Amino acid sequence: MSAGKLRIESGADLLACRQFTAKGPLRWHVTCCKTPIGNTLSSAFFPTIALARCAVGMPEDAVGPVIGQFFRRDATERVGKVGLGRGWPPILAKFGKIVIAARMNGEHRKNPYMGNAGRPVARVQRDY
Repeated sequence: MSAGKLRIESGADLLACRQFTAKGPLRWHVTCCKTPIGNTLSSAFFPTIALARCAVGMPEDAVGPVIGQFFRRDATERVGKVGLGRGWPPILAKFGKIVIAARMNGEHRKNPYMGNAGRPVARVQRDY
């Protein structure tokens, strides 16, 4: 989803992020309990977030339906098929639509994870 559609109502000072590879996504969590929030790309040019909806307990009507799943075979528990179907093309098409819409309507400037300069609002802990 577009990160500009999210609003952090409290606890923004508890945001933290990690990056496991030099070109990998930023993995956001809260420092108090290490609860994962989701992943963003390291560039503010792509204002999207892949939410860990099950971890943060968000209802579907708040964030929309699941559009895709990645790395299901690496899951530690059985994961049912949900979303646009198999493979990357439908997911990349939806991703493109989200990015274009956010850039056209100005949502890319409202990303709560990236500051005005397009940099993460929390210090990135680099684990590589």
